[in-house]
Amino acid sequence: MKRGWSGLLEYCRIADASRWVASLLGLVHEPRSPDTRFRLQLTVGAVTLLAAAWLFGKVVEDVVTHDLLTVADEWLAAWLNQHATPGFTRAMLLATDLAGSTVVTGVSLATAVFLVSMRRWHWLLALVLVVPRRRAAE
Repeated sequence: MKRGWSGLLEYCRIADASRWVASLLGLVHEPRSPDTRFRLQLTVGAVTLLAAAWLFGKVVEDVVTHDLLTVADEWLAAWLNQHATPGFTRAMLLATDLAGSTVVTGVSLATAVFLVSMRRWHWLLALVLVVPRRRAAE
């Protein structure tokens, strides 16, 4: 086995990984062909999904084992309860209502009208597929 960093790099195939990362980063500077854009978007999406899944797993692990995250959450909840005022409570309820179905529906409809007026059909399809809708039975 070779000695030094070059031996370690060769052994761990880090050089191959660094060439792969460099080729991905090179996509940013390449001319924008549809294939290049798709590969870049797919890579960024996959990395984002993996990072979000890892972060969610860390949060679940901290909750299950009662780590620092749950201690900080309990402290923050107690502090907010001790310092609650009617105005602050109304502000927090307003912030909660901004994620309610009425606001989401209104913003979604306004966005859909804008997308139709701009003839951005693929973005309209994405909006319809992403925004949750209430069931008719509810």
